[in-house]
Amino acid sequence: MKKFLMQSVCGLRMGWFFVPMIIAFGFYLTGSVLDLSFSQAIADQNSWFGVFVEGWGMMIVFGFGVVAGAAVLAGALQFKKKGWTIFGVIMFIAAMAVMTYESGAHILNEFGGNPWLRDMGAGGIALGYGISFIVMSAFALPCFLVFRKADAKTAVTMGLFVLGLMAVSAFAMEFSKMCAYRPRYRWLFGYTYDANGNYVLAPAERANLYRRWFDDWQWFNKSKYSDPSNPVYYASNSDYIKSFPSGHTGFFAVTMLFPGFLPLFGMKEEKLRIWQPITFVIAALATYLVGFARILVGAHWLSDVSVAVTITTGLSTFGIFFINFLQKHNYFQRKKEPKEEA
Repeated sequence: MKKFLMQSVCGLRMGWFFVPMIIAFGFYLTGSVLDLSFSQAIADQNSWFGVFVEGWGMMIVFGFGVVAGAAVLAGALQFKKKGWTIFGVIMFIAAMAVMTYESGAHILNEFGGNPWLRDMGAGGIALGYGISFIVMSAFALPCFLVFRKADAKTAVTMGLFVLGLMAVSAFAMEFSKMCAYRPRYRWLFGYTYDANGNYVLAPAERANLYRRWFDDWQWFNKSKYSDPSNPVYYASNSDYIKSFPSGHTGFFAVTMLFPGFLPLFGMKEEKLRIWQPITFVIAALATYLVGFARILVGAHWLSDVSVAVTITTGLSTFGIFFINFLQKHNYFQRKKEPKEEA
């Protein structure tokens, strides 16, 4: 078991991820019983911290995504092969495009605390995405210049690991949301926007629609909440009924892979042994803080954010195991061509 948990990728040990996973699973079980009581005790849609995390705070994790794209490009260019060069360019452009779009969408979100952008109409939308592009570039370009001097294989491995984890996590989160169609706290008990864009308090009767995460899954059928003639059930935005699990928290949990990038910054082995565990703990604590912010602002329940951490850390451990399996069986090494007989 010890040997299994000690498997690592670029200094990231598999055993590290079991700690936040187990803690999150504990919160997950607690939330399954106390979701409603916990949210009613702390929820505050006007919390500046919760609003900040919903919008601007997510720039950190999306910036981490473009850093991963920059790592793939920097490593691929060092191979000096046309195929790798094209692959690296495609991955970097794709990472920049997706992360810029997602980051811009979050700061333009109706609950993201940026009414001055939305009130500007098309100009505000363009400005929001322009700010997002500038911030993403500020993350990517300096790292690309540094990573060009780092080990190529390490750069490509970590870059693809992070981008792959983000893609698989996004799929897992969205798939689960559409299976459960669980209503958010603020849609049931707080303020939401109606079909005309008015900020309105949820009808008192809507509280009866509260469901625990395991109750009455809709399985890709949101029709129960889609009748405009019934304000109790009507969700003008399908996002209001996509509480389980928390995408914000699940995405932020990807930052626990950041210690794997430290070797690319030229950090020596003795310092890596100290700073990799430290940065992992910081990223884990930041993830829990983001989860708390999502509950605080009424966007999610305790079980929502807990299962999101469990999913992402579980996928991280599988990724480390999978990469180690490939390395063990020499899948990353080209087979030598047999020598011809003289």
